[in-house]
Amino acid sequence: MSKTGYRKTVSCNGCGKPISFVRTGETAIPVEPEGLYFVPTADGEKFILPNGSVQYGVRASDGLRGYKKHDCSGYKGRGLTEKEISKRSYY
Repeated sequence: MSKTGYRKTVSCNGCGKPISFVRTGETAIPVEPEGLYFVPTADGEKFILPNGSVQYGVRASDGLRGYKKHDCSGYKGRGLTEKEISKRSYY
């Protein structure tokens, strides 16, 4: 486990890439550790803000800072049951 800035990074148990987590209430969303800047729009890409809320926008060189969700088909989390997984709708 290492730290980049203030956010801890760990290796994904599916693909081995470094990932971080953004806390949303009682759950945590796996995200890519590199933060991106974006300008909010009504549609566009989904970004996860450091406070855990989801915002749509387009990438920009300056603007709000957000993270992209780690989309790895091999990521298993901590071994949740199907019922727990169905309760965790991140979007």
